Amino acid sequence: MKNKTIVFIGGYRIEYLEAIKYTFKDCEISTIPESITPPEIEKLAKKINDNYSQVIFFDYIYQFYSLVPIISKKVKKKWIIRTSIPSLCDVDIYNNFFQIIEYMDRNLLDEIGVIDYDLYLTFNKKYKDRCKYLKLDLSLKNNNSKEEALGIIGCDYINGDNFFNQLSAATLLDYKKVIVQNTMTVTKNFAKEFNLNIEKEGNIFSLINRSQLIIYVGFYDIAVTNFLYSMDNDTLCLLGNTHLLDDNEFLKNLLVVNSDDDIDEIASKVKSVIENKDKIFEEYKQFRKKYSDESKKLVKEFLSIVEHKDNNQSKNKGKNKK
Repeated sequence: MKNKTIVFIGGYRIEYLEAIKYTFKDCEISTIPESITPPEIEKLAKKINDNYSQVIFFDYIYQFYSLVPIISKKVKKKWIIRTSIPSLCDVDIYNNFFQIIEYMDRNLLDEIGVIDYDLYLTFNKKYKDRCKYLKLDLSLKNNNSKEEALGIIGCDYINGDNFFNQLSAATLLDYKKVIVQNTMTVTKNFAKEFNLNIEKEGNIFSLINRSQLIIYVGFYDIAVTNFLYSMDNDTLCLLGNTHLLDDNEFLKNLLVVNSDDDIDEIASKVKSVIENKDKIFEEYKQFRKKYSDESKKLVKEFLSIVEHKDNNQSKNKGKNKK
């Protein structure tokens, strides 16, 4: 009897690949390029039907949406939603999200996994045992030496990344270099105007490895794995809007800003984080172990194959009895 699980991740979400590999280490992991054709999707569906008892989709590409209906009902289908409630203000994310919800309502999906805790609380009320909260984990050590640099996670063309408030905070700090993910002309002009030595580093892991401290104060969709990778590799990381550290008052007070768009607070927090560096890393060790233990437990529950009652069928049976 086949009892295998395969996890698919869209090719453009490659930054999550290492976390998916580690979190779902007992599963087969595969990427799907957006260039895949309809005939290739049909072949993939047949492969899934013949070889797997469970398939999991991470995040969203349209090809996932095309694949789900042609997978056998005998195969359990689950979808992990990466995004958060505030990101639904983006029309593309909004539309993608509600396509997934539509499939849940049509019972084409058995379960959804949710990484954002607020979103989990919202949809757990509706889907109950068909909605699971997940914590992605990561184990990726790198011994690259740090430069006298401040790193900023976020892109200057994405409003939700809060990039220019973070870059503005850098003008109030004393770093020889500011490493950023990308540099549009407006970013280069800003740096020149405020005498910032900025350098582009497209690989987020390299950006973290080279930096002494990371400012990651986005408005939403804070990737937990970026924080874990940063702290695991001895790079301090200041966060924006996240529930990640709610269970650890010490770390939350030091590493999470109260106001994401308060430039003075961001700069002040950076200085406080540096002053308390040793205490932060000591406390982080305890937090990290607890986080990993919880991640394993939640993932184990999500991977288990449970038969769920079809609410629509139950209602129809009740009517037939009458």
